[in-house]
Amino acid sequence: MSLTLVVNGEERAFGNLAPVTLADVIAEMNLKGDRVAVEHNGTIIQRASWSDTFVGSGDRLEVVHFVGGGTDGAMKPGETLQSILRRTKTKAEAGSGSDYT
Repeated sequence: MSLTLVVNGEERAFGNLAPVTLADVIAEMNLKGDRVAVEHNGTIIQRASWSDTFVGSGDRLEVVHFVGGGTDGAMKPGETLQSILRRTKTKAEAGSGSDYT
């Protein structure tokens, strides 16, 4: 028997996982646990509790992925927010249009 959960508003069936914990679901979804936050049936579950939190068919999960990255628009020691804005605006006006080029 498969487990059906509502993940981010969409029903999703999982294989023969029973009993299943939130940690099992995150692993089954191939997500990196240190880069997601999870709400289970309206309650945010701390990562340390995922292995102790059991889920059942029909439960609702909201999963938010954190995406890392950065640009040279990052603040440097002694720099102010205004100087960052001037620097990134000048770079855009020079034609690069993006810090990713």
